Amino acid sequence: MDALADHGASKALKLEEGAVGLGLPGKIGGHGSEVRNMVAAGNLAGVRAYIDAAGHNATLQSLIDYLSAERATRPHVGEFLDQWRRSRRLAVIFFPVPTTE
Repeated sequence: MDALADHGASKALKLEEGAVGLGLPGKIGGHGSEVRNMVAAGNLAGVRAYIDAAGHNATLQSLIDYLSAERATRPHVGEFLDQWRRSRRLAVIFFPVPTTE
């Protein structure tokens, strides 16, 4: 992490920079900084495609399921999950999914 953050020379490592550093493609289809302008332009479909509560919830549930399943053979993974659940910084994990009525 220190190397990725340029040994403290930068303010903070951005998510996209971390992804690229790990060989992942980074953000595709927009950046959070663009959301405000997308809303102002009336591009709500673009915002919903970028920020999707159902997709977020499914991804997070998949991670929780994985950590739970690995607990038996990799106790440190289970301990991570336990500490995450007890974290005071943890606010809302799952977001309400809008219904189409």
